Amino acid sequence: STLHARIENAQTVSRVKQQLLNVEIARLHNGTVSLVDVYNAEDSLNKARLSELQSVVRYRQAVMQLELVSGSVLKDQGLEHLSDGQVTLVESLRLK
Repeated sequence: STLHARIENAQTVSRVKQQLLNVEIARLHNGTVSLVDVYNAEDSLNKARLSELQSVVRYRQAVMQLELVSGSVLKDQGLEHLSDGQVTLVESLRLK
């Protein structure tokens, strides 16, 4: 849940940075800021987006680790099933 909250936070930061970039571009068109200011805002947005992607990766890694530890990876993917107390792989995964 903490990692999911981090994703939401990173998404919010990215949206705000996008809005700031839009403001800087508008200000550039009005002549109140320089191109350097726009580049700085764009760099800040890129860093925020990178942080957002890293948060998503960390979340997905945690989910996979949880599935691995619980032994549910194959079952959740529909690649194994339980019948009569025996775990069997789906036909496509069996060695011939």
